[in-house]
Amino acid sequence: MAIQCRRFQGESDYIKLRDFLQESVSLLGEKFYININDLEFAFDLYDNKSHLEAACEQLNNLVLWFEDEKIIGGIWIFNKMQLFINPEKKHIFNDILRVGEETVKEFIKEGKEFITMSDYSECKWCVFQGDNQLESALIANGYYKTDEYWVLRNFDYSKAVEEPKLSEGYYIKTLAEISDLDKVIEMYRECLGMGFDEYTLRNVNKFDTYREELDIVVMASDGTPAALCSGRYDEKNKMASFEAVACFRQHRKKGLSKAMMLHALKAARALGAEVSTVLTLTPDQFPAPNRLYESVGFKLSGIKYIWKKIKE
Repeated sequence: MAIQCRRFQGESDYIKLRDFLQESVSLLGEKFYININDLEFAFDLYDNKSHLEAACEQLNNLVLWFEDEKIIGGIWIFNKMQLFINPEKKHIFNDILRVGEETVKEFIKEGKEFITMSDYSECKWCVFQGDNQLESALIANGYYKTDEYWVLRNFDYSKAVEEPKLSEGYYIKTLAEISDLDKVIEMYRECLGMGFDEYTLRNVNKFDTYREELDIVVMASDGTPAALCSGRYDEKNKMASFEAVACFRQHRKKGLSKAMMLHALKAARALGAEVSTVLTLTPDQFPAPNRLYESVGFKLSGIKYIWKKIKE
């Protein structure tokens, strides 16, 4: 079948994409990390948009590969060509890559408004170490593996989750139970660099993978937020993915983040999760979060290296 590549076209593509991503997780497990949880967490609900409007608008810079009308993969240009591909189609990745490059180069040449790069050599791929089919195709097409990488860890619930123990005076609420979100917004911005506003945080419950039990805030004795974590739950694949964990500096070194994560893991298990995942940046550069996830029982399941195009 001929491979076609085109820009994301709205609601019908969103539904196809969501189904494709969930099916691909079923095939490959947690290593297929560009799943609907990951995409939905990146959406902001500014300007009073519905979750579907926000999703379609912010996937505007997505290019999708098709065989007939069936999605077989995609590249998310906002993330400088973040790759996701049907695990059963890796054997034709060389052809997929070529068609994608031709399509995006044409968009750049025409000055399409959604392109966030001026030259294709700016693009990069994220590929798990040891994925020989993808690595070979990238090398053949002029890419090299950089020293940048992400670490994927999972918690498989083969053992009981340790009981969380909060320091005296601290207690847990869900985000939905908090009336004043100013400090939560401040924590997202200061600790995680995420510019959420109140409207976004109040309406994230409209996303398919949102579960109130996984949107947790640790409160201090004075009633102000001290730490937070947020995750998503893929019911079809029984997989929880944690995307944001933060603690204000003045509340650190009190075991709050560990207790909070243990609470979240228990909540995910109660929802039916058989595995929980977390993706972190290079441990050498960001040791604290990596130590946290190891301390609660997350195990290394893959290293995801950044590949870049050799500039001509």
